[in-house]
Amino acid sequence: MFGNKTEDSDIDIDQPIFARPKHDGLDALCQMTHYNKKELKLIYQGFKQECPNGYCSEEEFVNIFSKYFPQGDATKYAHFVFNTLRPMCDPQYGCLDFGQFIKALSTLSRGTLKEKLNWIFNLYDIDRDGYISKNEMYLITNAIYELLGECAIPLSNIRGAKEHADLFFHKIDLDKDGLISFEEFVNWCKKDSNRLAEFQKFDTVI
Repeated sequence: MFGNKTEDSDIDIDQPIFARPKHDGLDALCQMTHYNKKELKLIYQGFKQECPNGYCSEEEFVNIFSKYFPQGDATKYAHFVFNTLRPMCDPQYGCLDFGQFIKALSTLSRGTLKEKLNWIFNLYDIDRDGYISKNEMYLITNAIYELLGECAIPLSNIRGAKEHADLFFHKIDLDKDGLISFEEFVNWCKKDSNRLAEFQKFDTVI
C-alpha cells in the first residue's frame, strides 16, 4: 500500500512517537513480521507521509483507501477493515502506530493460510459473535462493490452485491442454519484451493 523510494538515512524507524513508550524497533519488527529491514523502512516512510503524527486513525485509513480506489467510495469498506484492526489500536488514542499497523499488514499480505482465513472471517463477522450472518455477508460485499465502483464487474450471471452475497452464503452455510461458523468457512475453503482464491479475489481487497 505504501511504496515510495527512500534512502535508509532518511528515516528513523526507532524514533518514538508522541509521549508513548517507544514502539517495537526495526530488529524486533523483522522477527515479528514477514518483512525484511529494507521493506520495513520503505513502508515506514510511506506510513509517515500518510500519518505524520505517527498514528493511523480510521479517518486517515479511509483516506489511504480512497487514494488507491479513486473510482469508488472506500468509506464503508475501510471502516470494516479498520474494525478488524481495532483490537490492536492504542486504547488511549484509538489509532494504530506503525508497529501495530505493520504487524496487521504482514498478516494480510504474507501471512499463513490459517492467518488469512482467520482475518477474512473476522472481516465478515462484524459483530464478533463468532458467526457470519447473511446480513453481514451482504454488508461487506456491498462495501466492496462501492469500493470498486465501476470496476466491480459482476461475476458470470451475478447481478449485484445482494445476489453475490446470497450465492456465497448459500454455498458456505453447509448445515443451513442461517449462520456461517468459522469451521464451516475453513472447511469450505480448504476443500478446493480455487475457492479461497476466488473468495480473496473478489470478496477481500487487501
